[in-house]
Amino acid sequence: MHKLASIFFILFILIGISNADSLYQKEDNVSENETTLYIYRPNLFFNVASSPSVFLDDQKLFDLRNNTYSVVHISPGEHTLLVQRSMPRSRWYAGPMTFTHSFKANETYYIRISPEQPKSSMQGEVVAKAGNASIMLTSETAAQPEISKTRRLN
Repeated sequence: MHKLASIFFILFILIGISNADSLYQKEDNVSENETTLYIYRPNLFFNVASSPSVFLDDQKLFDLRNNTYSVVHISPGEHTLLVQRSMPRSRWYAGPMTFTHSFKANETYYIRISPEQPKSSMQGEVVAKAGNASIMLTSETAAQPEISKTRRLN
């Protein structure tokens, strides 16, 4: 039993070391006449087990896990992001959310996708939790404290 615990401990350490370099890093090489999107989900305990699907103009990009980000390069112009449940039994409680924006060439945008738990209450012996979800365009300065702690998906 002690040997098995030691093996798991070593694996845990190795996984942590291999993931250490996968924290957020801003890309330096951005192609001319392209738009760069950093789509991220900060580390929040509420709705932690859910992984909503992210679509751009009706094409699925990825499932966004808690505390992760992805970089997407797109052509400039108007695009629509859709965030919704990844599968019927997904724990993403929010309904489909859309965000449409006219993106400019050679610009970088930070898009924050997050569930929030603004309130909870006791109803007899049951805890009732309520929350919102949001898609928000934010500045690089505002995004830095959260995105710097996230891990890249792709």
